[in-house]
Amino acid sequence: MSSMKTLYTLCAALALGGALSCASSRDPNGDLDSGVQVQRDAAVVVDGAVAGDSGQPIDAAAATPDAMADATVVGPCPGTAAAVINEVNTNIPNGRDLVELRVTAAGPLMGMRLVNGNASSTLVNIPAICAAAGDLVVLHLSPIGSNGNSIASETTSKTQYPMATSSANHDSAWDVNQDVTATGIAFTDTVLLLRRADTTLMDVAILSNVDGTSSATYITAVESAQAASGWLPATCGTAQCQDVAADFSTVSDLVTGTSIQRTGATDTNMKTDWTVKAQTWGAAN
Repeated sequence: MSSMKTLYTLCAALALGGALSCASSRDPNGDLDSGVQVQRDAAVVVDGAVAGDSGQPIDAAAATPDAMADATVVGPCPGTAAAVINEVNTNIPNGRDLVELRVTAAGPLMGMRLVNGNASSTLVNIPAICAAAGDLVVLHLSPIGSNGNSIASETTSKTQYPMATSSANHDSAWDVNQDVTATGIAFTDTVLLLRRADTTLMDVAILSNVDGTSSATYITAVESAQAASGWLPATCGTAQCQDVAADFSTVSDLVTGTSIQRTGATDTNMKTDWTVKAQTWGAAN
């Protein structure tokens, strides 16, 4: 295994374990950036000696494969991160839907994923971000298109790809691009799930256009979320399960229009947590 791929494996494992220390990473089957470094304030222990205690980044490319294979990286991203789904608009043309997460506990976000409960399919895998409590993460589905450009996922800072050069981005939030082959989210009854790396359920948003008709997959997804104590009430009052969902039928088809979002930091796992109002992407609701 090359030194670069060894670094990727090491960094990915540490990120999942709560010790994130990589400035960037790529698909292990591809090439890493030649400038991949261990972050400032990280210590690399090679054969018992600590390198980099001067506080300067260590150039991974300068390390031998054997040294990198034996290295222990002590990373600067402690904590077990947690987040909630904070704002949603699935009515944007060309599948360019947006979903915002709000970080409720600091730590590495890598391994979290947003799932379409109706289809049981992953929409976005969250990359190696070291987040602070209160940080916002804007997920861009189908990010390249006529409504502005989001160049790539940010992993080093919230302004890694600033709005000045990546027009769809938000300089006050982490911007993350969809990394799987999928279209946007249908503007109909929808169950969104936020899962941890171990697939346990972290948060749920159940949304409906309240038209009186629901798909069997939506009803199953709602009942599954209720059974997992992710949404209340614990049972639906109508056969279509639209009575328990937050009504987002009036959200705008413009990125700059209205969205459905949490009322402040309210999180009771109920539809009353949500309201449609002027969008606040990258800012407090």
